[in-house]
Amino acid sequence: MINFLGKFLKNEDNWVINNIKDIFEGNSGLEDPTGIDIFSPQYPEQKLKFLRESGLSPEEIYTNILKKVFHTVGSAPLYLVNIKNAKGEIALKCGTGKYFGVINIGSDGQFLDRVENECKDPTTAKILNLRIDSDDISYSLFRDINSNNSNINILIGAKKFIEGWNSWRVSNMGLLNIGKSEGSQIIQLFGRGVRLKGKNMSLKRSTATDGSSEYIPVLETLNIFGIEANYMDQFKYYLRNEGVTVDNRIEIPIKIQINDSYIKEELLIPDYNNREFKNHIFELDSYEKMEPVEIDLYPKIDVLESNESEEIRAEYKKPRREIRSPEINLLDWTKIYYQLLEFRLQKDWNNIYFSEETLRGVIERGNNAYSLKCPENIIHPLKFEGVCELEEAVIIILKKYLQKYYNRQKNIWINRNLYLKKLDEENGNFSFEEFRVSIGEKELEIIVALQELETLKEDFMRGNTDNVYLTNVYFDRHIYQPLIAKKLRDSSKYSIHPNGLNSGEVQFIEDLKTYLDSNPEVFKDTKLFVLRNLPKLGVKFFDTVSFFPDFIIWLKNGDNSQHLLFVDPKGLIHTNGFNDEKIKLCHSIKDTEAEINTKLQKQGSTQQVKLDSFIVSVTSKRELEPVFRVKLDSKYEMNHILFQEDRNYIEQMFDSIF
Repeated sequence: MINFLGKFLKNEDNWVINNIKDIFEGNSGLEDPTGIDIFSPQYPEQKLKFLRESGLSPEEIYTNILKKVFHTVGSAPLYLVNIKNAKGEIALKCGTGKYFGVINIGSDGQFLDRVENECKDPTTAKILNLRIDSDDISYSLFRDINSNNSNINILIGAKKFIEGWNSWRVSNMGLLNIGKSEGSQIIQLFGRGVRLKGKNMSLKRSTATDGSSEYIPVLETLNIFGIEANYMDQFKYYLRNEGVTVDNRIEIPIKIQINDSYIKEELLIPDYNNREFKNHIFELDSYEKMEPVEIDLYPKIDVLESNESEEIRAEYKKPRREIRSPEINLLDWTKIYYQLLEFRLQKDWNNIYFSEETLRGVIERGNNAYSLKCPENIIHPLKFEGVCELEEAVIIILKKYLQKYYNRQKNIWINRNLYLKKLDEENGNFSFEEFRVSIGEKELEIIVALQELETLKEDFMRGNTDNVYLTNVYFDRHIYQPLIAKKLRDSSKYSIHPNGLNSGEVQFIEDLKTYLDSNPEVFKDTKLFVLRNLPKLGVKFFDTVSFFPDFIIWLKNGDNSQHLLFVDPKGLIHTNGFNDEKIKLCHSIKDTEAEINTKLQKQGSTQQVKLDSFIVSVTSKRELEPVFRVKLDSKYEMNHILFQEDRNYIEQMFDSIF
């Protein structure tokens, strides 16, 4: 943080001004979850309305920041001043200007010693732009931050700011390594910035008063930024799930009831011996023919906005980069090698081996091995510290390549060593034993409604009753009951674990049930069973990713023939078209089928097994045209892609296998 402030005040090679320019042009590199730069020009303008309309140049904006925030008129060194009369306080100032910031830290002496030691090296001192000083006269600056004449605009500290103080002035928070374990304290921290004095001490925002300026809401908005923090996940989890607990929550259990008669049907399910795979030794191949790994090093920004509004944003297409010589020769390959060894150890991948030369070979293959999207300065470093950043990028590429290669080899091994076992109550899909509905203790209406289900338990299990919050997506061919889904899907007031069915999954079960009821002759000699396949607990398929299809369907003909369908309702807008591994499973699963039947024949078994995989797209064909670039239904059918918008898609699925 201190290094950044020093760099900002130094503005070497117009670094700050160029970054301000990039922000205005929507090229900041900070993207929201949809891949759009958060500062891209919008219509109507939301985030930079005042600055864009002011007509100020990047140079003028920088000058204004220096004047209003840092109390200076030009670039100057950053001074860290030990306030002797205030334990733990280190004041910040630019050159000979007034103090603009305060660091509140327990071991102020140790921190200053560390900075001073780093600054002893002339080269480092020039880069850091820092100076050390002391003040024997001033008293605590932190205590006066609420006074009208306080010059302090920046506070840097830790838990000092979580409790025990109040301020109306907080408008921006930057969190570094906070939010990993602090729990409810993070919510308290957010509360410091949410407090608002309002006009005439009204405690209300300007939207609640008359005649306010259109620019005032910007000053009333709390902005939160984080590095290496999961506080936003915790905060949203608190809002939407059981996550961070501020108000107490209660949990209502709903036990599942397994149909024992279905278990006795001796349904077969794929399995493999992971211990045997761990004894299978193999070596990394830098020339493996597989799809390049995708790496995007542009920052991803998670945006939560309280004032949602319609807007139009400019699009920015990120170029693909390659790392070439001479940059490759600048890298510390021994360091990179040991980083990958540590990664292998963390993953418990002790059965794969590689060398420095192999790792280097991956990077030298360029776009044949990886697809890298990043700012140009990362692959063409101009300074020594930039080489370190390039090394980090290379390590990220190699970790992803290693993971993809490992999963690919595991998939090949599994296909050769997969076996079938009888489904029983020990299967991972039954291990959760009960759904748990989590509700805030103040949500009395929801609590009462869910508790009432207990008195109507039998009806609920048969799908004969539900309420405005929960439903049992009843299908008598599912191996256990209930199959729960939230009715108010976007409500943060209650959550389900494991997650309830989403809308696409609900639609699939209902459509499957309707088809079965309407076409009994199709299944006259066939028994059909369904099981929801849970992530991390159920059947998974490997290639570059671990894929857990949402449902397993068994079609059983007599005692010697079973046909297993793995069906996954999902959106396809963010896939790699027909090259997506989950889509290609419909082809590779036939190799698995052949391996299994060969083994059964060698064992003298008369059992015959068929395997098929289907993707049920909840995305319309029209929306997918730019992704798959086809209009012919036959191309989708060939790859076992069904569309939920087609009224007969269930019939299409069974027609393709019967």
